[in-house]
Amino acid sequence: MIVVRIAALAGLAFLIMAGAGVAKPKPPPLPDVWGRELPVPGRENPGVDVHVFPGENGEMLIYESIATGEGPAAVLTVRRMEFFSGKIEPSSAEELAQQKRKWPAKTARGLGIALEFPGGYALDRQWLPAWMTDNWEKCLPVPVYGERSAKSKQVYAVVRLFPSEMDAQGYGDRCDPEIQPVTYRTRLIFSNLYNDLNFILPDGTFLAVLDYDFVVRFDRRLRSPFIDRRQDIVILDMKQIEPILEEAGRREVEPGFNPLQFIHDRITDLAVGQPKPAVR
Repeated sequence: MIVVRIAALAGLAFLIMAGAGVAKPKPPPLPDVWGRELPVPGRENPGVDVHVFPGENGEMLIYESIATGEGPAAVLTVRRMEFFSGKIEPSSAEELAQQKRKWPAKTARGLGIALEFPGGYALDRQWLPAWMTDNWEKCLPVPVYGERSAKSKQVYAVVRLFPSEMDAQGYGDRCDPEIQPVTYRTRLIFSNLYNDLNFILPDGTFLAVLDYDFVVRFDRRLRSPFIDRRQDIVILDMKQIEPILEEAGRREVEPGFNPLQFIHDRITDLAVGQPKPAVR
């Protein structure tokens, strides 16, 4: 009897030790979907707003609202898109309000993204370098996104290219036409990224709203196969852009020199010539 009892205890101990060494099951891989173009482009439409919330079974829900009209008479149309499946259905302002209450924003929309990853790594919206000249720095708001970690200080800008040039004008409290020209023509814009919830997916990627036109899934290094497949969206390292800004700062005192035109022309050339990774 004693031998049987000892054997049983030994077997139980073995099972406990074996169980302690078993790794927790990894979550299933997410579908190979990295971006969605929204049904109604929002960059030039102030009535469009976009929010992203977690759904059921790992799905992410995109709500696009379109306000038609002004004031109390404005009509709000809401669509719900499933990011991974691509399914689109009508929704309502009430459902959108419920989601906002369930998932309150952690970051003000104007601050872009502010993501804290495991291991002390972070990615957030930053500002142009302080050495930029005061004369036109705030006439050219450029959102940039950078890594905050002890080992890496990479900073990126997301730019979009359009088929033809458009008239543009700098804006800001120091955009003074008496100092230098503030109008220019360009086919390039600097894009904004938003992630109100600071929500990170189980595999370490995250979704960001890009210019209210797209929802893009990025990894924490700001890479995305969706961007790689498009010729009109380019991610540039600020190390590539800084020499252009420095030259514009040196030359802004030249008579007739338009630093905003110069910056956009040079960065357009840079973006057009940027090699894209090979994608399957």
